[in-house]
Amino acid sequence: MLDPTISTKISAFLQTSIIGSLSDLYALLVAGDLHTVEDRLSECSRQMHSVVLELLLPAAAWEFEDKCPCPAGVKGVRRSHSIRIATRHQVGLTSLYYKEVPEDYQGSRRPLLDHWNTLEGISPLLFDRTGVYGDACPFL
Repeated sequence: MLDPTISTKISAFLQTSIIGSLSDLYALLVAGDLHTVEDRLSECSRQMHSVVLELLLPAAAWEFEDKCPCPAGVKGVRRSHSIRIATRHQVGLTSLYYKEVPEDYQGSRRPLLDHWNTLEGISPLLFDRTGVYGDACPFL
């Protein structure tokens, strides 16, 4: 279940970064500076993405672990790691790691990272964007 303090923190961020700056953005538009307004909104969007996932990912990791018990014969421990999200921000969290597995075990030792379809700790959207940029600029 979602902790209500997460919503409160996200609301506070939105109030400070967007609602609180509306009059400044409006003044910039009246002065003809659309470029600065779009730049600031783009940065707010990037920050919001990071703030929301910084709060949601650790909470969701705990809930996933509660609903996903270790398979038979597997010994799990909690380990810290991070996920690099699409904004290139690193989000630290703790999740289940299968320390000891039977010889015939075929699954991942980090079930949460598989559940979220990460690749080497990189979020799916960042991985997609990196691939697109690589295709667009193959000589970089």
